[in-house]
Amino acid sequence: MKVFERIFLYTVLAILVFYVFLVDGNVESQVFIQEEIKARSIVIVNDAGQEVIKLGSSQDGDGLIGVADKASNPVAAMAADKNGGKIALFDKARTCVVAMGAGEYGGGINIANKAGTYVAGMRADESDEGGGLIRVHNKAGICVAGMSDGEYGGNIVTCNKEGTILTIMRTDEDGGIVRVFNKADNLVVGMSAFKDGDGLIGVADKDGTLVASMLADKDGGTMIVNYKDGTPGAKMTASAYGGTMTVNNKDGTLVALMGNNIAYGGVISIYNKDGTTDANMISSAYGGLMSIFNIYGNRVASMGDSIYGGRIAITNKDGTPVAGMVANENDNGEIRVFNKSGKETGSLP
Repeated sequence: MKVFERIFLYTVLAILVFYVFLVDGNVESQVFIQEEIKARSIVIVNDAGQEVIKLGSSQDGDGLIGVADKASNPVAAMAADKNGGKIALFDKARTCVVAMGAGEYGGGINIANKAGTYVAGMRADESDEGGGLIRVHNKAGICVAGMSDGEYGGNIVTCNKEGTILTIMRTDEDGGIVRVFNKADNLVVGMSAFKDGDGLIGVADKDGTLVASMLADKDGGTMIVNYKDGTPGAKMTASAYGGTMTVNNKDGTLVALMGNNIAYGGVISIYNKDGTTDANMISSAYGGLMSIFNIYGNRVASMGDSIYGGRIAITNKDGTPVAGMVANENDNGEIRVFNKSGKETGSLP
């Protein structure tokens, strides 16, 4: 081999060895830079030749990126569609367990269990307010709870395992509202706030008939108990003058009352089934007063107190006094008898 040929060959070998040394030593080389790469798809493999990343496009022409583990099992995907971006995550069994994307009304996130059943989701709702919506599902995929944004604030709904709504808690222009339903979908408990800020609680039987309620107003509280057909049976309330209790028969007619006499004190009244007064006991200017009435509503007997002491009066069925017994100003007793016309016919002493 000629001297010139040997010099040329050795020079080429030296350059190749130096280039290999640079590559194996991870020394950056700027000899060649590719400004742009265009391809329908790009696949990246690991050292074992397994596909771990794939860049491509969907059938609609949108971008698509897939990521796999070292065994080429898909674990993540990112894509675009007409509404925006989408991201999906898969477990080792290749089941999609998380999905996140942009939709027509905003963003959304869905969570699935290992069986692939949708169990939770969060997204922007479809209303003009554009608020949030959260839903929780059981393993059968049935919605059992939800939370959303309403016109006046938040809303919460819970359901049983069959998906029947059992409780609703929400806000309106006056305040909070709570509704509880039985499994037959009948409202059995309700709580709310009035426009003036006072509270209301109602309880119904299994058929949804209101049987008890409790509310507040400017004077205090009121409690009402109804018969099973909804007819008011009893009421207890606080007024500007004091407490009052009333009892009705099954027809709704008032048959008993206990309350406050505006001027002097307490009042107790008993009524017959038609609502006519049978008896009452009240506090008067000088003390207590008890009265008995006949079926026509006329007082026929009374016992009470006067400025001088006790007194008893008897009247006929028309209400005309026919007898009386009192303590007089001399601290002595008097008895008087009257005829049916009201004329006195006798007295003692």
